[in-house]
Amino acid sequence: MNKKYYFSHDINAIQDVKIQYLLAKFGGVAYALWWRVIEMLHEAEENKLPHKEYYYLALENQLKIDKDIVKDFIRCCIDEVELFRCDGNYFWNERVYENVNKMNETKQKQSEAGKISASKRKQTSTYVEQVLESTSSSVEVKSTNININKKDIPTLEDVMWFFVDNGYTAKAGEQAFNYYEQGKWIDSKGNKVKNWKQKMRGVWFRDEHKINKPTVANFTMPIN
Repeated sequence: MNKKYYFSHDINAIQDVKIQYLLAKFGGVAYALWWRVIEMLHEAEENKLPHKEYYYLALENQLKIDKDIVKDFIRCCIDEVELFRCDGNYFWNERVYENVNKMNETKQKQSEAGKISASKRKQTSTYVEQVLESTSSSVEVKSTNININKKDIPTLEDVMWFFVDNGYTAKAGEQAFNYYEQGKWIDSKGNKVKNWKQKMRGVWFRDEHKINKPTVANFTMPIN
């Protein structure tokens, strides 16, 4: 299966003594070889690459570097600087293993967070439906000294989902709606609520009304 990973590395990786050794021995091509091999290890099945002649030919074709140089580079990384480990048939890099494991752990946490979020949204949807069943979502505006246009007035459902979509509880949205509905959409200063979304953001979007969301830890994994 084709896998795509994004990994970060130290901006001063070139200062690593083992990388410096490779540069001294092979020149600038060592840096190109190193990072291309690391990329291929991330993509490879089980994150191992074959210690075989055809692999060196493949790299020769990709990077236009003689396969004997490639072969000697891999041997040097295994035997001299010990950046790769080898069982005779395959070679690998322990830091790549760690990186992939952390990426998989993060992916799992994101998946679990997504399931929790979906579950909470389902519960919220059920709550909204229950509230709407128990009360009318239509708005009737009675006569008042201040002219209020019905199109400026949201439904209960509008307000509840506006809260949820912005990270606040449907319950808080219900409370906000009922507050202004009972006051005929006139605020505490006697002014008509002209922009209900702005009013909700400015008055009702408070920390105590926030939905508790799961957090996923980030990671940074240098490869060298």
